[in-house]
Amino acid sequence: MNFENNLSNVNSEEVREILGKIPGWTLRWGTTLIFFIIGLLIISSSVIGYNDVVETKIVVTTKTPPAHVKAVITGKVESFFYDSGERVKKNQAIAEIRNTANFGDVILLKNRLAEFSPIILSYDSISHLFPTDLRLGEIYNYYSEFLVSYHDYIFNRTFEPQKKEINSASNQIQQLKDIISKQVRERNFLEKELELSSENHRRYLHLYEKGVVSQLQLEIESKKFLSDKQRHENLKQEISQSKSSLESLINDKTQFSISETDVNYEKLRNLYLNLEKLKNEILLWESKYILHSPINGELTLFDLRYNNQNVSQGDVVFTVVPEKKDTIIGLVSMAMKNSGKVKINQDVIIKLENYPYREWGSISGRISEISSVPKQNDNHYVLSVQIDELRTSFCKQIEFKQEMQGSAEIITERSTILQRIFYQINDLFSRNHR
Repeated sequence: MNFENNLSNVNSEEVREILGKIPGWTLRWGTTLIFFIIGLLIISSSVIGYNDVVETKIVVTTKTPPAHVKAVITGKVESFFYDSGERVKKNQAIAEIRNTANFGDVILLKNRLAEFSPIILSYDSISHLFPTDLRLGEIYNYYSEFLVSYHDYIFNRTFEPQKKEINSASNQIQQLKDIISKQVRERNFLEKELELSSENHRRYLHLYEKGVVSQLQLEIESKKFLSDKQRHENLKQEISQSKSSLESLINDKTQFSISETDVNYEKLRNLYLNLEKLKNEILLWESKYILHSPINGELTLFDLRYNNQNVSQGDVVFTVVPEKKDTIIGLVSMAMKNSGKVKINQDVIIKLENYPYREWGSISGRISEISSVPKQNDNHYVLSVQIDELRTSFCKQIEFKQEMQGSAEIITERSTILQRIFYQINDLFSRNHR
C-alpha cells in the first residue's frame, strides 16, 4: 500500500515538472565540453603519427664484418697458434686439425717450392734442398713424383744422351765427306786415264785395220780400255752410294737434334707439371687441416680453445673481428610479403636486444641498398641500412659491438591517425561501390 502511494507521488505532476526541467548552465557547458573533447580528438588524431611500417629483424655490423672460420672436416684440434684476444694478420695460420703430416715440414716444403727454379744441382744438394724424410702425409706421393721428375731432368741435362748420338752422327758425316772427296779425286784421275785409254784403243783399232798390229795386240788393248771403263763406272756408283749414305746421316742427325729438343722440353714440362700438382696438393691440404685468418683483426675463440678438442665439420672454430673501425651498417633479411612497399632512403627505427628499448630508446637508420633478387634458399631480400650514429632517441650513446641483434621497423609511409581513419572509410566505400 505504501509502495503504491510512493509510486503515485513519483508520477505526480509536480515531480514530472521538476525532473523535466534541466538547468540552462548544465546544458550549455556540457555541450561545450563534448565539442571540445571531440575537437581535441580530431586535432590529436591529425597530429599524432601512425606510420605504416614493415617489421623485420636486423643485425648491426660493419661493411667489413667479422669473419667466422668454420672447420672443413671433422677431427681433433692439433694446436692453436694464437690465443683469444691476440692480433692476427690476413692469411696467418690460427689452428691445425690433426692429420698425418707435420705442419712445419709442409710449410718448409711450401716455402722452398715458392723459390724453386730448375737449376742443375748435384744429388747431394737436391737431398739437402728437398729431404726425403719430410712428414707430409697424403702429400708425400706428389712430393715423390716431383723428386723423380727433378732427378730425371737433371740426369738428362747432365749426361745428354741425345747429344752423344748427335756427335756420333757428326763424326760419321765428316768421315763420309772425306771419303767422298777422295773418291771424287780418284774419279777425276780415272776420267783422264780413261780418255787416254780410249784414244789408245782407237789408235790400235785403226792400225789393226791397216794390218800393222795383230788381233792379239788389239784384244789386249781393248781389255785394258774396258777395264778402265769398268773401274770408272764402279767408282761413280760408289760415289753415289756414299752421297746417299751422307744424306741419310744428315737426316739422322737432324732427327737426333729434334729428339733432343723434344726430350728436353718433355723433361722440363713434366717437372713443372709435377711441381704444380705438388703445390695444388699442399693448398688442398691447407684448406682441409689449417684454419687461416681471412682478415686483419682480433682473434676471438669460443668453445674451442684447447688442443685435442673435438670439432665437427661446419663448426665455427674462431672469429676474427676487423681491427679497423669501418662504416656501421645494418643487414636486414626481409620476407617477400610487403617487400614492394620498401624503397631506398626510407627511414628505419632500430631496437636492439642488447639495449632494452624502454630504457635506452631506439636508433635511426636509412635504407641504402636493396638486393635485386631474393636469396634462393629462403626467398628473402637482403637490405643494407646506413647507420650514421649510435645515439638513441633517449640521447644515450651505445657502445658498438659486432653483430648486435634487434628488430627493425621500416617506415614505408608517414601518416596520422586521422589519415588512417580516412583510408579505412575510403576502402569501405570502395568495396560497397564494386
